[in-house]
Amino acid sequence: MRLAFPAGADGWADALVFWFFICAWIVVLSLLFFLQLPRAFRDARRIISRVMKLINNPPLEAELAKAEADSRRLNAALDRVPALQGRAQAAIATIRTTPLIPPAIGQVVRRIRAEYRAFRRELR
Repeated sequence: MRLAFPAGADGWADALVFWFFICAWIVVLSLLFFLQLPRAFRDARRIISRVMKLINNPPLEAELAKAEADSRRLNAALDRVPALQGRAQAAIATIRTTPLIPPAIGQVVRRIRAEYRAFRRELR
């Protein structure tokens, strides 16, 4: 049994529908392709730049250079330790020989306390 189409019985409507869907698929796929094409080029450019960076500056050499710079910094810091230790010992000696609160400040605090007590006595 054959299906009859209103456009005619010789099948040109079937072919028209078939080619319409084929053209629609081509349009959709080409749109998707051309929308993704700039992204693909951008990603390819990024990958190529990373590969060129790895070729020109291998990671092992970069890590060795970083480790060398770190060791120079640590050696410089260790060279400063005796000077800092001497300064710390001088500061500790100064702190141990001087009173915690200077005597002039202590006298001021005692005088203010006495005046405050006298003021409170007067208010009673």
